[in-house]
Parts: sequence; structure tokens; C-alpha cells
Amino acid sequence: MNKAVKRSNPGSVTDDLVGILKEHGFTAQIGSVNKADIFTFVDLNGFPNCFDNNATALYMKLNVPPPPNRETPYPPILTEVKLPGDKNHLPADQESDYLKIKDPRFRLAADEAIIMFGTTPGKSKYYSFCPYIYERYYEGDLKFKEVFNSLNDPINNMTIKIIEPEVGGGTEQQDPFDKSVVVVFVSDCNTKNAVLQCLAEYGWPEECVNISVISSEILRMGIDFEDDILMILFRIYGADTSFNIDNYVENVPMSVIRVTPVEPADTEPLPMPQLRVRGTGETEMDLMPTMEFLREAILNRYEAEGWKATEYTTDQWLEEGIQALQANRNMYGECRDTAYMSTGSFTMYDNEFIVMYGVDHTNTGKAAYYSAAVYGEDYQNGVTGSNSLEWMGSADEYLNELGDSFFVLTASRTKGIPASGPDCVVPTAILTRGVQKFKPIFVGFRNYLETITKSGPLPEEMISPRVIKFSKPAYPSVL
Repeated sequence: MNKAVKRSNPGSVTDDLVGILKEHGFTAQIGSVNKADIFTFVDLNGFPNCFDNNATALYMKLNVPPPPNRETPYPPILTEVKLPGDKNHLPADQESDYLKIKDPRFRLAADEAIIMFGTTPGKSKYYSFCPYIYERYYEGDLKFKEVFNSLNDPINNMTIKIIEPEVGGGTEQQDPFDKSVVVVFVSDCNTKNAVLQCLAEYGWPEECVNISVISSEILRMGIDFEDDILMILFRIYGADTSFNIDNYVENVPMSVIRVTPVEPADTEPLPMPQLRVRGTGETEMDLMPTMEFLREAILNRYEAEGWKATEYTTDQWLEEGIQALQANRNMYGECRDTAYMSTGSFTMYDNEFIVMYGVDHTNTGKAAYYSAAVYGEDYQNGVTGSNSLEWMGSADEYLNELGDSFFVLTASRTKGIPASGPDCVVPTAILTRGVQKFKPIFVGFRNYLETITKSGPLPEEMISPRVIKFSKPAYPSVL
């Protein structure tokens, strides 16, 4: 009998699964999945930056229990932090005046695995699960360094295998939204096979199980001080109006089990999985004349009103995580499903605003989801932004034709500048929730999931977005 049925509370099924795992010689510890409050972590000095967070998206983190009967000196730093909280930030049924923050960092031995199972998000443009190395110890420097880089292709809504009770699962892609799912993060072949057998006995056959390889070929697996520190993130972008995303992320219907063999055995590393290939060979360059026309139209409009223009181009922002890891560079939790572009840093005062414009890649087929956000350079914190679900018609006043293939957005420090009103206001709140005046900012763009490749688009095939800052030196100070 197949026990795999759609559940809003998957935690109720863990007892049976834990029993099967124990019968097969594993220790099974229950973890959780919850919303990642990135700003609070940084404000509490738990992390040094906000990882170039997408201001228009929500993130969740897997909270993996520590190794059984083993205390490690690091991590976690923040096993559970309590801080005075605003009740408006708490679930409606929670009476506490405190927020509980769990540290998502963990180490993993080569013969261990992590099982995550539950219900996928409702209809959205993109969701995914991705493992990362977060931090590595460098003996020559006698310290850890943040190298927050992805380890393989994410399991996303176009590649995920779901559990269909009616048909008992299958390998063909089906509707991936609001469905039961199980994902195993593992590095060892023997552990993988044993876990798959346990899941099959529980009622989830192998063809329904998603495997995410945490490769011991590129990591220092283990639970000792100098071993690599890992993290697993869960993203949702572009939620449909029919999907109550706020309720989902406040009560994530996912469970986590850390699986550890009672008797450690020899390991057989799983090979690094083959990565999905980016790019189709088709470009957007036929739209370049229209892009230049749009630039001139924007400049003419605001320069005629007395604004002085400063133009910024964009370049690749974040590179591939596996490539960056080899060079000891930090990619702030990037993802292979994405093409990242950004401007350089600049300042924006009360008497200035920016216009962000370019091709809407969701209308050319290069992306399923596209966003633009303003970041503070000091904390790498995305504080305001917009995404392609909101861009329809934004370029119409500049383009008589092909308007739907382009977008035009504005952002300022103060409402009413420019006179037509900005789309985004850059807050000046302290710490991570804003960017203080006179502090440098930059604009970042991310494009998720080209349908044909089921991976991130190739930047060389796209027209890069641009930014123009408009200033009026004589404009009176705005408080």
C-alpha cells in the first residue's frame, strides 16, 4: 500500500519512517524547515552580510540537527536566539513576545544523509532546493572564510519528481505545485542505496525520490572542526495570486531527518552529477535597436525637465559556485538556475533618482522570473525592488511597439521624485533594513530558469539591463 499522500502537516508521518530507518541501522534525528530571516541574522552578527538577497522573494532554510552524541565547537553559533520581537512578525497562533532563530549551518559526515519531505509550494514562477558550502577553514590563515557557493544544480519546479498518490509516482514531469515530495541530500553511494530502500518500504519508490548529491570529491566532509560547513536553501519566487505564500513560509509543510549510521562503514563517494547545460544559441540581439531607442527616449524625457544623467552599464555579478570555490571566492549563495547582472556602486541622495530599464527576458523566453533590486554595498542587502510579474506596460509610454518586451522602473530616496512617482523607495533604516544616505548602493538583476534548458539563461545570449541616475544639484533638500 502506498502511504504517500498529500499532507498539509508532513510531520505526522515521521514516526513510521524513523522506525524503518532505525531497523536498517540508522539514527534518525528530526529537524525542520522555516523562513530565513536574513536581516535579523545579520543584525545579531550571526552572519557578516545578507548574501545579496532578492528583495522581492522569500527564502527558507533547512534546520539540520547536530550529529548524534557529538558536540562540535562550531557551528552552531546561534542554536536558538531569542530577541524582543514585534508580535506582527509572529504567526497568528503564537503568543510569545519572542522570535526564535535557528542557525541553518551544519557539518555532515560522508556516510550521513538528509531527508526532506513534505508539500511543495503552490503555483509560482520558480522554486528550488539547493545545497551549499557556506564556510571553509583555511589552515594557513588559521580562520574560516565565507565561500557561500552552490554545489550542484538545484532541484527546481521543472526538474523535480513529485509523489502522485493516484498513480504511485513516476518519472515524467507533472504539475509540481502543492504536491508531496521527498528529497535526499547525500554524498555516499551505500548510504543512498540504504536510504532509498527505507523510503521504498515506507511507500515512496525510488522513481519518486529526488537525489541531490553533496559531492565529497569537492568537499571536506566530516563533523570535526576543520571540516566544511554546509547549508541548504529553499527559494520561492513569483507566487501566483491563488497561492497564499505568506502562510506557506510561516508554516512550511516540510520535515527534515538527519540520517546517521549507527556503525560507520567504508564509503563509496557518489560521482559529481552531470550539470545542466546553459544556453540555446538564440539571442535577443535583434532587439538592440529598440533598446537604444528606449535609452534615448528616457534621456530625452528627463533631461528636458532639467535633470542631469549619469549612465551605468551592467556586467556579470555572480559566477558559478563550483568555479568560485576553486578560487576561494564568495558567491553569496548563488544558484545555477540564474543569470546575475549588476551595476557598479554609486550613491543616490534625496535630489536624485534612478531609472532601470531593459528587455523583459520573461517575454523573450529567456527567463521564467526576472527581478531588479537596489542593494546596500556594506551589507549586500537587497532593500527594495520589483519583478517581472509587475512590469506589464511599464515601457508603453516610451515605445509605440514592442513595449511588452521591455520594462522601465524607477527608484528614489523620496516619494514624488520624479514627479510621476517612483516604483520603489530606498529606505534609510539603520542596519540591514535600509541604506543610509551617503552610503553606496548598486542595482542587481537576476533571471531564473530558461524553459528549454531548465537551467539559468546564458548572459551572452541576452541584452544586459542598464541604469541611469538623474540628478538636480539645485533641487531643495528633502527631509
